[in-house]
This record gives sequence, C-alpha cells and structure tokens, in this order.
Amino acid sequence: MQRKFAIISLVALIAVSLLFFAQCDAPEEDDPLEGCFIATAAYGTPSAEQIDVLRQFRDESLSKSSFGVWFIKNYYRFSPPIADFIAEREVLRTLVREYLIDPTVNIIRLTENRWADK
Repeated sequence: MQRKFAIISLVALIAVSLLFFAQCDAPEEDDPLEGCFIATAAYGTPSAEQIDVLRQFRDESLSKSSFGVWFIKNYYRFSPPIADFIAEREVLRTLVREYLIDPTVNIIRLTENRWADK
C-alpha cells in the first residue's frame, strides 16, 4: 500500500509540476550538461550509468520519430523546475530513482535489441 501511494504521489507531483512550473529552453548544443535533467537530479551526477542508457535511448530511438522529437522538446522545456525540486529533497530523489528511472532503464535495456542502432 505504501509503495502504491508513493508511485501515485510521484506521478501527481510530476503532473502538477508540468502544469504550473515555468518553462525553459533546451540546453545549448555545445554544453549537453546545461539545463536540468530529472535523472541527473535524482542520481546527483550526470555520469550515472542509468543516465547513459537514457541518453542512448534518446539519441538512437526517441529522436527518430515525430512523437519522440515532440517528447524531447517538451521534456527540455518543462523538466528544469521539476529537476530542481527533486534535487533538493533526498526522499524524492530516492523515489524518483527507484520508482521512475530504474524501471524505465530496465525496460529500455530489455528492449534494446528492438530500438538500438545495429
């Protein structure tokens, strides 16, 4: 029951954040670490192995479809205030890592043979 509540709370937090927080532009091409990334905030470093998996999926799969391009654009537009909020709260960082990022990374790894460049 606690786990279900934590997941629902996290989803609600992200949804509310997307609706009410300020918007921002994507990071500059010459500085890929500029801007704010939810996974980076959750792990506390841009060099976590899970973040590399997410970047690879973004570059090799998401960026090659119109929906993926739309998703990436809006992610960079709305994620900085969410990431800032997460980065300042250790409990939330843990919840985001365990219930959002790690499961997503596991799915990406399990399906890599379907989307990765050959």
